[in-house]
Amino acid sequence: MIALRLTSRCLRTSLGAGLLLLLAACASSPPAVQHYTLPQLDRSYPVLPAAVSPVTLQLSAVHVADHIDRHGLLYQRSDITLNEASQHLWAESIRAQLGRGLRLELSTRLQPLQVLDARQMQPGDPRDYQLSIQVEQFQGHHAGRAIVAGIWTLRDASGELLVTQPYRIERPLAENGYPALVRSLDAAWLALAADISRSLLQRDARLQPHP
Repeated sequence: MIALRLTSRCLRTSLGAGLLLLLAACASSPPAVQHYTLPQLDRSYPVLPAAVSPVTLQLSAVHVADHIDRHGLLYQRSDITLNEASQHLWAESIRAQLGRGLRLELSTRLQPLQVLDARQMQPGDPRDYQLSIQVEQFQGHHAGRAIVAGIWTLRDASGELLVTQPYRIERPLAENGYPALVRSLDAAWLALAADISRSLLQRDARLQPHP
């Protein structure tokens, strides 16, 4: 009987210890990893076929600074510190997202404009303009805003320089958190597309803003 009591007591002790270990393991589990894409990529864009697009723009691959070309979202905590999130990651290369978003946005804002990927074009393919963009900042800021900055360059078909334009666009965050940061970064990138569209409209009478 004594042995049975000891066995039951040991069993209860073991179960209790096991439960504590399980709770401790749950408490120490890292938070779930979140993946993000730019909201603009979820929208539907009408793209004109080449046959009805007499104006062509060759878009080079968007060049991003090395510290931006990472998996985690970036957050600037002070004037000298920039942190990469370990649990909040881009679902796809941010360089690829920015290039695809810009291509779709420009072709939608301006008609009849066809925006072509420079990597898929041949030397003899027709083009009216060549656009290249460098991104030097694409991050959140401790003051509660998103910052997108860099420089974009527009050339004509022969490669002659038409515009070299630095840009810095800031958008406030609607609320705290990384989802709000992604939406504000997206809004800033759309604002850059709008600025480039206005420059093209001023240069080419064939282009018209999308109604």
